[in-house]
Amino acid sequence: MTERFKLYTKILLAVLYCCLTDNIRAQDSMAQWVNKNAIDLQDDTSDQVNDFRFLDELVSCKCLVGLGEASHGTEEFFNIKSRISKHLISSIGFKVLAFEMDEEVAMLLDRFVRTGNGDIRKELLAYGLYNSAELYELFQWIYRFNSSLPDEDMVRIMGFDSESYWSNPLARDSLMADNFNRQYDVLTEKAILWGHNIHLAKDTTMAAYRTMGYHLASRYNDQYYLILTDTYKGTYHVLENGKLKSYPFSGQANATAAALGEVKYPAFFINMNNRCNPWKDKQYMITNLYANWQGDPTPLPVLPRASFDALIYIRETTPSIPLDDER
Repeated sequence: MTERFKLYTKILLAVLYCCLTDNIRAQDSMAQWVNKNAIDLQDDTSDQVNDFRFLDELVSCKCLVGLGEASHGTEEFFNIKSRISKHLISSIGFKVLAFEMDEEVAMLLDRFVRTGNGDIRKELLAYGLYNSAELYELFQWIYRFNSSLPDEDMVRIMGFDSESYWSNPLARDSLMADNFNRQYDVLTEKAILWGHNIHLAKDTTMAAYRTMGYHLASRYNDQYYLILTDTYKGTYHVLENGKLKSYPFSGQANATAAALGEVKYPAFFINMNNRCNPWKDKQYMITNLYANWQGDPTPLPVLPRASFDALIYIRETTPSIPLDDER
């Protein structure tokens, strides 16, 4: 009996060693592939619109480009998504910027970017995690961009969310997709979608949860191109009693995020549709930071290529800048 137990123990240890070795090799393979194929975004504070010209060949023929975010309260995500939005608007002709935002609030922002009327600072200050200097600057830029254009060529702001959806989380994504489609069918222009990763992902491995992105991908097929954002550690803003509060977080328990943390670039873009992508058939655990503090991130399981087309990874991130910040 003792000899049999020793034999079983040896077999079990051998299996565990092989699994561990395979996992390490897989992570190393991923990091090596990213180092070879990623586009360095280290200067993520740059305001140069043309920094994202590499996107032209990927999205010029798409009608929808989704810009996800791992949290609604991160400065780097807001900054880099603003820069991408400016490039898509000024260089490729995107005319709609649709937010995970109440439709009524978006109408006020839309009025401002087309006419200059209204106090968008007041609206953003009152709108939770969109109380953001980064977003305020983006809307000001769109207003200036629109100022020399006829009404029919102006960039429009759209909101596809509603507070009435929040009481039913499992139905919310379907309702947001329906709301977007209803408004988009009238505008029929190239659109940028701005929302949380968990909503814009084309699919997840959670069978009971159908994302907004799933419904959009079912309708628009390969005309929907999605860029998700991810991070490894840092600090971000959440809402507590209606006010912004910052919390630190770490993705140490997430093997995928930890592997990407070893990539030579602190910030990078990687095209997941690359034919040689070693992740194409593997589950990716993306960092998932909620609007209210729930401790360190609970990773969101997604599948590269099936769930998203490209990834922007920023190793360490910081909280968004509130409009009422005295800095």
